[in-house]
Amino acid sequence: GDRLAKSYACHAAVRAGQPLSLEEMNHLVDRLFATSLPHGDPHGRPTFVRVDINELHSRFGRSGPRS
Repeated sequence: GDRLAKSYACHAAVRAGQPLSLEEMNHLVDRLFATSLPHGDPHGRPTFVRVDINELHSRFGRSGPRS
């Protein structure tokens, strides 16, 4: 039962690069935070990471907060 559920969940998962509508994205986020353990998938990989705002700015080519 457990293996079957994990297998089904994996096949039903959204693949990297798969286009989603804004409505689908919002639904996924709502479902994620409705779970009891939102920080990992069945394989133990994290579902989200904390990123410092300055790291975001540097990755996307923007300077830090305006002074």
